[in-house]
Amino acid sequence: MKLVRASLKCISNRKQVMQRRKSEHRPEGRYVFENNAGQERGYVTQAIQKAIDRAALNAPDVIKKMRKVTMHTLRHSYASKLVKNGISLFEVSVLLGHSDPKMTPRYAHLAPNDASRKAVDLTNTRHT
Repeated sequence: MKLVRASLKCISNRKQVMQRRKSEHRPEGRYVFENNAGQERGYVTQAIQKAIDRAALNAPDVIKKMRKVTMHTLRHSYASKLVKNGISLFEVSVLLGHSDPKMTPRYAHLAPNDASRKAVDLTNTRHT
C-alpha cells in the first residue's frame, strides 16, 4: 500500500512539474524542452534514455518479445501516429526536420486511404 501511495505522489509531482513547464513555455519556442536562451537542451536524450532504462523497456525478457526501445523508436512512433491521424507526409517531414523529403514516404502505408474507406462505405450500404 505504501508503494502505491508513493507512486501516486510521484505521478502527481511529475504532473505538477509538466504543468509548470507548459505554463512557462514561450509560444514562439521551437523546442519542447529549452534552456533559458531558448535553445535545445542537450541532456534531454540522456534523461529519456534513463527513463527507458528505469522502466526496464530494454530488459532481456522484454526484448525477446519486442524490439529494443531507443530515441529513434519514440521518433518513429510519433511520426506513425501523426500519419495515422491524417497529417500529410509533407507536414510530418517538416515536424521531423527531414532535410531530404525521401525520408518520409516510409510512413505512407499508414495514411488513411480515402478510396478504401469509400469502397467499404459503399459495400456496407443497403440497396434500396
